[in-house]
Amino acid sequence: MGMPARPSAPTRARFLNVRWLAVASMLALAPACGLRTDPRPPEETAPVVEGEVTLAAKDGGIEVTWRRAERSVDGRRLYDLAAFVVERAEQPGEFAEIARIDVIDQEKLRRKSRFRHVDRPAVSTGTVWYRVRAVTEDGETGPPSQVAAVTLPMASPPDTPAASQP
Repeated sequence: MGMPARPSAPTRARFLNVRWLAVASMLALAPACGLRTDPRPPEETAPVVEGEVTLAAKDGGIEVTWRRAERSVDGRRLYDLAAFVVERAEQPGEFAEIARIDVIDQEKLRRKSRFRHVDRPAVSTGTVWYRVRAVTEDGETGPPSQVAAVTLPMASPPDTPAASQP
């Protein structure tokens, strides 16, 4: 047995041209590899709680209700919502976190549109302020929602009268 036959000059040239074309294609596409959009600064990707935070007397406490965050600060759709932080102030402007509500329905077809938390403040008289912040999966906390206030003691909703017996 002898040595394998050497490819002809036109076959070698064709092989080299194909190889150069493949290398050139990879180099042309390399700068865009994995890049979908321009990077956004974190302060623009923070989630926003839009709409009103409402308060009501419920279950022996104060029910805080708000809508799901759907957009980021720059107005783009929000895909990585992880939680809400409920904050309370018993003195004007002195907010502290009182609850963290995890969002566990990101993968579901029907997602929860409203969230709630029932708080039992330590004070029984005076004004109490509430606000809510949304948090993304990477820990970016958005700006606070509108502030809602209630003056205690808060009146409970009236009970429905029992049917009268004849």
